[in-house]
Amino acid sequence: MTNEKEISEPHYLDHRARLRNRFLEQGINSLQPYEIIELFLTFVIPQKDVKLAAKQAIERFGTIKRFL
Repeated sequence: MTNEKEISEPHYLDHRARLRNRFLEQGINSLQPYEIIELFLTFVIPQKDVKLAAKQAIERFGTIKRFL
């Protein structure tokens, strides 16, 4: 059963806040490598979806260390 909020709001709304909160509450180990890069990119690229760029960075560089 879906609630009204799920129907009226796309899943990506507040994505950055949820990602940040998960990092703050559960730590860095709770995030996938691309999510760590995505979190970093949210500070550098405001108001744009950076998930695809983060996944592409992992594909290109292989690790977070190489990305940085």
